[in-house]
Amino acid sequence: MFSEWEAPTLAWWIAGLLIPAVFNLYLILTLPRPIPLQKKLPTVIFVLVCAYRAFFPNIYLKNVCLVGTSFSAIMLSRLLATVGELSWVWLVTCSLRIVNSHLQNRRSITFMSHLSFFLIFCAEIYSTIGTITKNSLFFTLEEGSWVVTGVFLLTPSIFMLYRDNQKVNGRKYENYLRIFAVTLFIYDIWGCTCDVPDNINRYLSERDTVPSPWLSFSDGFSQAFDACKVDRTWETWSGYVLWMTGYFSLGVWSCVALSRLEHNCRDETTKGGGKGEPLLNNAVV
Repeated sequence: MFSEWEAPTLAWWIAGLLIPAVFNLYLILTLPRPIPLQKKLPTVIFVLVCAYRAFFPNIYLKNVCLVGTSFSAIMLSRLLATVGELSWVWLVTCSLRIVNSHLQNRRSITFMSHLSFFLIFCAEIYSTIGTITKNSLFFTLEEGSWVVTGVFLLTPSIFMLYRDNQKVNGRKYENYLRIFAVTLFIYDIWGCTCDVPDNINRYLSERDTVPSPWLSFSDGFSQAFDACKVDRTWETWSGYVLWMTGYFSLGVWSCVALSRLEHNCRDETTKGGGKGEPLLNNAVV
């Protein structure tokens, strides 16, 4: 069954994608009951989408996959990714608004969270067009939108951590804000120095290639639903190992952790003698 696989590729698929996917499915089965549906639903959606994509990974631009089945269709994966990533961003921005509502409840932070969701919505459109046309310009716009969104979310995270958090003694939010700030800072540095420049260079290379590798929208749309080419060589996948492994593990774990934000903070409030009211009710969502 695995005779056609190169050993490094098979080892990475099992250890880096499948095992974390199974573990992540276990995590959503153990989510605390008090978590409201508005936060549990996007968490479940993102975890399920990531598990699916871990079992049937593919590379949009190259139209290749690991598992030769219709479940690996490029467009199917892209549409599922859109639903999953919008769910993740909604959860991130919602969590930020929850913390903001229990600190200084600044309208500017609420506005930036909504603007961030809109930018990622646009990023998903760019990615879908890039998947169809194979034009890396749209992937550049997608990744650029993610980086800008990271800056928009990083700024209020730092502001609340070092100013609002001190003013209202909101110590129970400190760990979450630190995770926000550190994660977003690392992502923005990586995006600005590696991800966006790589996509720009790829676009410039494609632009100068004859014949053009770009497809018309109609041809690309039809091809995106066709069976992709099965490629299990390490040379093809090695450049995608880092981000795929991190996306389907760390990305999912951050989502699960954020879904527990209200539950954990309510527990801390209760232990400290507070009323432990639901945080989400006070947030501007």
